[in-house]
Formats: sequence, C-alpha cells, structure tokens
Amino acid sequence: PEDLFADARQIMLDRGNNPIDHIGLKMPFKCWNDEYGDLRRGNVYAVASRPSQGKSTFLSHVAVSVSKANGDIPVLILDTEMSTGEIRDRNIAAVTGVPLDDVETGHWNTNPEMKKRMFDGLNDLDSRKNIYHYAVGNKTIDEVVNIAKRWFWKNVGRGKDCLIVYDYLKLTGEKVSGNWAEYQIIGEKTDKLKKLGEELNCPIFTAVQINRSGENIGKKVVIDDSSVIAQSDRIMWFLTVLCIFRQKVLEEISAHGPDFGTHMLIPLKRRYMGKKAKGYREFIQITNEKGEKVWQKNFINYDIQNFEVKERGTLVDISRANELKVEALKDVERVNEEEVFK
Repeated sequence: PEDLFADARQIMLDRGNNPIDHIGLKMPFKCWNDEYGDLRRGNVYAVASRPSQGKSTFLSHVAVSVSKANGDIPVLILDTEMSTGEIRDRNIAAVTGVPLDDVETGHWNTNPEMKKRMFDGLNDLDSRKNIYHYAVGNKTIDEVVNIAKRWFWKNVGRGKDCLIVYDYLKLTGEKVSGNWAEYQIIGEKTDKLKKLGEELNCPIFTAVQINRSGENIGKKVVIDDSSVIAQSDRIMWFLTVLCIFRQKVLEEISAHGPDFGTHMLIPLKRRYMGKKAKGYREFIQITNEKGEKVWQKNFINYDIQNFEVKERGTLVDISRANELKVEALKDVERVNEEEVFK
C-alpha cells in the first residue's frame, strides 16, 4: 500500500506547469469528447446495438477518423463479419459521398459530379496509410489477441499511439458447453481485450449486440437500459464506456426534428467524464416539443447517410431548439393579440 497523498502537491504542480490538451486519443466527435473524454490507453469502449442498426458503420468511422484526428496514428480493425473489400468500399462511399452501388459497379465514372467527388475523396484517402483491416470471423479471442500483438510490434512499437477496433463481441470459434455458457465466454473475451489494451498500452473500441427487447422498429417506447444486453453484467466489469447506439423511431424523429439526425447514443456506463459532462447523473431537465419541462436521460445525436457518420448535438441542443420554437410561437400569438386589440 502507498500513501495516497504523499506526492499530491508535486504531481499537481508538475501538471500545472506542463498542462496538456488531451489525456488520450481525440474522438472525431465534439459531443463525445465533451461528455466522455478522450480514448484512454488501456481502456475498452463499446457500443451496443441490434443487427443492421449501424454499429459497424459507426466503428469503421471511428477507426478511420480517430487516425486522422490524431496525426494519422496506426489503427487495426479486427472484423468478425465483413471482408476488407466491403469495409474499403463503404469507407470510400462515406468519404466521397458517392452511393455505394456506384462505388462497387464503377458507374461513378459515368457522372461528372460523382467523378469529381471520387477523385477528391481518393486524394484524401491516399495519405491514410495506417489503417489496417483483418477479417477474424472464425478466429477465437486468443488467436485475435495474437494477431493484434504481431501487428502492434510490426507497425506501432512500444510507447506509441494506436487504436484497435474489434467488431464485434460474439462467439467466433469458441464452443459453448455445460460448464461454460455463452455469457461467460463473452465476459472472458471482454476481459482478454481489456488485458490486451493494458499490455499494448492502447485503447480498444468494440461493440456488442443487444437482444430483441431492444428492437425499436415500430415501437413508440424503446427499452434503453442494460437489461437489453444479455451479457451486460460480465462485460460492464471491464468496459470504460458502454452506450446503446440505435436508430430513432418515427416518433423520436418527429419530436426531435430532421436536423438532429437518424441515430442516438445513450450512455449506460462511463468511468471517466469529459469537460462538459453533467456528472454521473445522466438525467437533465429539458423542454420537449410541446413546451413542457420534463426530465430525460441525456444522449448524443448522430446522422448516418451513405455510411458517413456526423454528430448532431445532444438532447440539450434539442431542448434549446424547442425553447426557441416555443418563444417564436408566443411572439406570433402576441402579435396576433395586438392586431385584434387594435
């Protein structure tokens, strides 16, 4: 045991005399950085989502954008579902704005506008030499860990920044038995990812699938808590940040407005906080679309179009927009009353 505050004064003086802007890797999203902070070395971050809700698109965007935002650091994408060609084409579509079908078929070359966008995007991608992809769909977690270590020592090196993205936590070659259930295997995989991050001293970003109770298609009310993640107790032991990432239902899009995107990121757990975080109390008082004051859990908005991911503010921004609408309506009513009075 060590004396907790023995060096506190000296440590604080050293930090005060040598301030830094970032503790870890910057995310490409301002609201994420404000709420959850940087991606810290040795920590594991995860999003939870239903199939075909955009988690792979989100992870791929994080991989490419984190590299660019942090001086083109090396990034390794360990992919359990898609081939290198599929991920490459999706990223080209996202960067260029050219529809995926035209990227895959080559029809981008028949349209002058798409042709210009394609070459502008390719000029940008030419400089990104540190993004690596490896299909690991049939690899056990031990094999994945060994692949990541070999990549690290060949392309990164001790003490240098990098990011590892694992898409996503599921059974990949491991076998369920009477003594070893699926949730235990997933928990062990998360533990090994955590140990890998600590050994290589780098952050790891991953995803987990949620069960049918978290399905949001056609629902007015969606369950947005850890009960929708079958292995939540096991994996939450090892994660620094865990968020649900899902499409908005029609009622939410109508209430929020089209300016606030197609998806939402809802926090379930966070160990660290950004500069503008509200603390561990996630609920905030907001103004809804009817002008009523209500308490609601904060979230971040995202918009996904053609595999491009853009941040669209938080619930706080939606509340401010609603307040402006309410004030505008009051102004109109006040003017109308004055006209009637005249």
